[in-house]
Amino acid sequence: MKPVTLFTLLFLFHPALALAKPNIVVILADDMGWGDLESQGATGFSTPQLMRLASEGTRFLSGYVPQAVCTPSRAALLTGCYPMRLGLGQRVLFPYSTHGLNPSEETLAESLSGRGYKTACIGKWHLGHFPEFLPLSQGFDEYFGIPYSNDMDAHYYSHNDFQAPDLPLYRGEEVVERSPDQSLFTRRCTDAAIDFIERHKDERFFVYLAHPMPHRPIHASEPWVGSSELGLYGDVLQELDDSVGRILDALAALGLEEETLVVFTSDNGPWRRESTGGLRGKKNTTWEGGVRVPLIFRLPGRIPAGSECHELMGTIDLLPTIAALTGTPLPAARKIDGLDASALLTGET
Repeated sequence: MKPVTLFTLLFLFHPALALAKPNIVVILADDMGWGDLESQGATGFSTPQLMRLASEGTRFLSGYVPQAVCTPSRAALLTGCYPMRLGLGQRVLFPYSTHGLNPSEETLAESLSGRGYKTACIGKWHLGHFPEFLPLSQGFDEYFGIPYSNDMDAHYYSHNDFQAPDLPLYRGEEVVERSPDQSLFTRRCTDAAIDFIERHKDERFFVYLAHPMPHRPIHASEPWVGSSELGLYGDVLQELDDSVGRILDALAALGLEEETLVVFTSDNGPWRRESTGGLRGKKNTTWEGGVRVPLIFRLPGRIPAGSECHELMGTIDLLPTIAALTGTPLPAARKIDGLDASALLTGET
């Protein structure tokens, strides 16, 4: 008989780890503000599926990102490290950028792959567009999406005389389209996420669904165009909300609701000042409006339903928190700046 180790005892009796290895779905909106939820004051459009997610889980009223723009924030989410430590803290990457997230960093996808998870990155990446920086080199088994922001389509950057190519849409490491129809981004990304979940329903999986919307230029598909009182911005938010519902319904249909942690958040504050919920500042500022974001967690039976948490939590905490919930060791060779908030999620403290 094998001896019982301290780790085994902790794994068996620590409530946050008692039911190990849930599936993970992280849904990341692009430039969605703290005030873009009905529960946080939004008007002119409705977000019933996000309300549903919150009613079945815990909504953090003090959710933060470590940087108020895309690239640094996403780097921190996937590594648990401050973006300045990663060399990605100054600004976003552009089509002319030659660097990206260093492959020597251990991403959340790489950590979970080591625990037997199948992993997919769907949507906007924005951590480097050369092969060594793309998702398949950063722990993801599959990738479908765009390598940087949707406004970087055939744009001329006069300050360095650089003509960007037509926006590429990747499947794996192959560019399958140029300048794709952006009105279909939300629908196609959701379809891809559901397809991945269905194909791996009998395995453990991690889906990083990073929607390109509502980053400008904004687009919605039929039948969402004209569906809100607010106009196109409201239409875009309602389609994103519907996407969340489609993911939840797919998990329910497969009997995976109670086995899957669903996280919804945004990469930074909004470009639209009215979307901050009255907070000062917006995207690109370190006022509250730039760094405070929606943050909702659902894991039935483990995360209290219908609760609100006023404690501070950041997206930089996702990696160590998910590591605790899945029994995944933290990267041994890296200093992780994020904190394990699993006990906060499960209501232990």
